[in-house]
Amino acid sequence: ITPWRVVYGECRTGGAFTFLKTMSNNAYLCQVITVSGDELTSIKELMFDDQTVPFTDDGGGAFTITGRYASHAKLRFGPGVAGAYETAFNSELTTDTDSAWSATHKQEGRGKIYLRLYYHVDTYPQGVPNATVVLQGKKVYDPRTATTAWHHNPALCLADYLTNTYYGIGCTYATEIDEDSLIAAANICDEMVDVVNESD
Repeated sequence: ITPWRVVYGECRTGGAFTFLKTMSNNAYLCQVITVSGDELTSIKELMFDDQTVPFTDDGGGAFTITGRYASHAKLRFGPGVAGAYETAFNSELTTDTDSAWSATHKQEGRGKIYLRLYYHVDTYPQGVPNATVVLQGKKVYDPRTATTAWHHNPALCLADYLTNTYYGIGCTYATEIDEDSLIAAANICDEMVDVVNESD
């Protein structure tokens, strides 16, 4: 229904509705919004239209929504680990939808959120809100630390794209990426730059 999106760094984005179901005589709207065609790192912020929805991260992909929407919205996060069945995410969704979402609906390797809205005319006066999230995207390899983790460094993100065999160029890291040059570029990208206001 839409091209896969690959997210590097941090950004605000929506996604594709890959599951929709109403429950309890339309009191609940259950939505799975697939936001990435690759694994994500974390959800930093949820927004309904242009309003931030406050929450606390309970860990394991569960969040407690606070404030105005505390009793009228539920948020769960599935990072989309390749080859891994995300039990907590899928089990809760299966329970909430009376098994309309089942064990065959895996979405392995796809970053997604599960959003359940409870209808309340004062909470949602304009109807169903447009939900977007601020997220930290794909984990990338950093040769300076020999670790793979989230990073917004452009050089590391570019190297990840160049070596990706699914949607990237498919370069072989050992023979086609000059690691010394990559490390030098990554270090430059991490440097702080002084900005001078010429009007002062």
